[in-house]
Amino acid sequence: MPKKIEATRESIIQLAKEIIDSGRYDDLNCRYIAKESKMALGTLYNYFSSKEEIIVTIMLDDWKDELSKANTHIDLLSSIQSIYESVANFSKKYDPIWKRSSSNIFINKDYPSRHQLLVMQVENQIKEALIYNSFTLEDIEIEFLSETIISYASRLYSYEKMEGIFSKFIGGRDK
Repeated sequence: MPKKIEATRESIIQLAKEIIDSGRYDDLNCRYIAKESKMALGTLYNYFSSKEEIIVTIMLDDWKDELSKANTHIDLLSSIQSIYESVANFSKKYDPIWKRSSSNIFINKDYPSRHQLLVMQVENQIKEALIYNSFTLEDIEIEFLSETIISYASRLYSYEKMEGIFSKFIGGRDK
């Protein structure tokens, strides 16, 4: 097996991030990335099997970064807003890629487990906010709230449209 150099892997990721950030989606392919990274296409394939794998790697890092920005140590409704906006910001960034993708790399046999992983990560953020606010929700309610946040934020509904629903949901519960 060929020796892999972490710096080279990171340079591939960095170039792909620059392409995504600049909106040059037509350049988001392995051949272009290899050429701009001054490496043979085969060398790039030692690190990533496809452009989809590169994109998913970047998206996973961005997802973790965005969720870590959510402030869960404020009042509960504001925490929910912060989590919602983190998911929405991530979705806005990648919406053009999802729309341009000819083969939807995000819906496949692994989709249910990937989706459940995202739900669990949002649930953990909500649980942090609940603990900080000394507030209790049943597990099913936390899952419902997580699914709702992911569903509506990823469809780019503004938080303002959802705030009343979240307020009623939280306001109808005792601490």
